[in-house]
Amino acid sequence: GGNNEIVVNNKTGFIVNSPEEFFEKCFLLIADNDSRLQMGNAAHIHCKNLFCEQTHKIELEKLYRETACA
Repeated sequence: GGNNEIVVNNKTGFIVNSPEEFFEKCFLLIADNDSRLQMGNAAHIHCKNLFCEQTHKIELEKLYRETACA
């Protein structure tokens, strides 16, 4: 379930549905250095923004407020 949150298909990585598709995407990245670097950089930025300390604090505070009001 978490993969769809972390991976933006075709931008920060690939969501695959079979072993064959997995190997196809691996070979694609092996063969295309530019795409591999772009996807890796996009994944780094995406995860840094999604899981940074500030975002974590905001989400944790939101959870505390929801729990306290329940």
